[in-house]
Amino acid sequence: MDDGTASADRRLECIALFAFSLLTGWLNLHHEPWHDELQAWRIALDSSSIADMFANLRYEGHPPLFHLLLRLVGAFTHAWSAAVAMHWLIACLSAWMVLWHSPFTLLQRVLVVFGYFFVYEYAVIVRPYGLGVCLALGVCAAWCGVPRRPGLAVLLLLLLATTSAIGLLLAIPLAMGLLVDAAGSSRGAWWLDRRRRRQVLLAGTLLGVTALAVIGLIIPPPDALYQVRLELFARDRLWLIGRAASIPARVLLPWAQHVPDGSTQWGSWVFPQTGRSGILVADIVSLLAMALMTFVVARRRAALVLWIGSSVILLGFFAFVFGGGLRHHGYLIIAFLAAAWLAVSPARSDGVQPLAQGDTATARWRRASFTALLALMVLPSVQFAIAEVREPFSDASQIAGLLATDSLAAAPVVGLAYPWSQPVAALLQRPIYLPAESRFAMWAARRNVVQGPAAMSLADSTVRVLLATHCHVVVLSSRGNKDQQFVWPGARELALDAGTPMAGAALRVWVVTASRCSQAVTPGR
Repeated sequence: MDDGTASADRRLECIALFAFSLLTGWLNLHHEPWHDELQAWRIALDSSSIADMFANLRYEGHPPLFHLLLRLVGAFTHAWSAAVAMHWLIACLSAWMVLWHSPFTLLQRVLVVFGYFFVYEYAVIVRPYGLGVCLALGVCAAWCGVPRRPGLAVLLLLLLATTSAIGLLLAIPLAMGLLVDAAGSSRGAWWLDRRRRRQVLLAGTLLGVTALAVIGLIIPPPDALYQVRLELFARDRLWLIGRAASIPARVLLPWAQHVPDGSTQWGSWVFPQTGRSGILVADIVSLLAMALMTFVVARRRAALVLWIGSSVILLGFFAFVFGGGLRHHGYLIIAFLAAAWLAVSPARSDGVQPLAQGDTATARWRRASFTALLALMVLPSVQFAIAEVREPFSDASQIAGLLATDSLAAAPVVGLAYPWSQPVAALLQRPIYLPAESRFAMWAARRNVVQGPAAMSLADSTVRVLLATHCHVVVLSSRGNKDQQFVWPGARELALDAGTPMAGAALRVWVVTASRCSQAVTPGR
């Protein structure tokens, strides 16, 4: 590439990064956070110490790295916008690494950063998965860069394993791929060289210790609301396998469906998730997609090891341990990008290209296939960008705005809908009563939970007690679950904007007024 072409490409990369930062920043301004986002934020802020935060995270199923970053930000400000800004900067760093350091063509790099997972899932929704993507890309950039930085790659690999359970599952095959690449790029076998053998042993030991530590941190205690269950011998294991096998088609085109009122349903996709025919069609499409993705990365043995290993580990995990959602399944795409990164990077030696004889003839088809796969994921970016601006992702922001008005600013809130009432408390920055846990809090502990009629009874008795000292009590119940629709003599439901939030879990807001007080409550009017 001559200097003129390189200079022109650099200008286009700068324009693409600027456009990415503007687009994702704009979407973040329109995004209404939901429970999982604000749950992590309040745990990081409200835990009394680092050790206490680690103990609380055992009920979340997440290792601590992302929450440590949130706690660091929270040391300066408790404003939710600070957490959003931190997450946005991480997403911009990921885009920068792809645009500046990946070995793909300029068109492919642009398609990557404007694909659904980079623009929306891991840039707008504030969860630890965006941090994991950034670290995985950093591993690729450090390993495939000139000069190669193996020490930095190993460090980033270890950090990746501490971002989430899915991050750990990606770190393991990524380490396998790097090991195969190191062995293939050496003039002699690495195990015959004492220095290289010690390096590999040290890196493997560090990753193993990190993996054991992460597993120990994320295994839930016996009283946790959510438990990990191995479904290897479940009666419906064939259905679980079929559902997991359909994930590649889902992540390549995560086109959202619409609920009856016309709202976009986050986490849905172009193929139906239930029914044998829907899963069968998705499985066939997934099989074709996996074959095409394998063809793209088959240029190098290390890339194949990474891709096949991550596919087996991730899909097996989704089939038998945790079904997951689109935010988890997207790591299959990140594994594919990492494998493609290894495959396209200049080979370090002969013998690392199993298809070397036909590589020249197939290179054009590999590039075209890779470009086509990346282009598919840009379409959902457009859909979700429009939906994010036009539709609420969560109704928590609207409800918090209503409850912050003068007439209800001092009213206690009872969060009957569990745990979906929690984001209202986080946005109000004041505790609400959670009947499921029998306590006032700004985050859900997810342990010793009481639900159903018992929670309704606790809510009822709590409202009676609160009305003795307050004129108004607010109760948040579920809009879709009749068992959680609060019923109180004289209770008035506040009108919310029509439509189902993209994240689901729509709430109803009830105001109960003491008989001795005025009935006039006009929040937001």
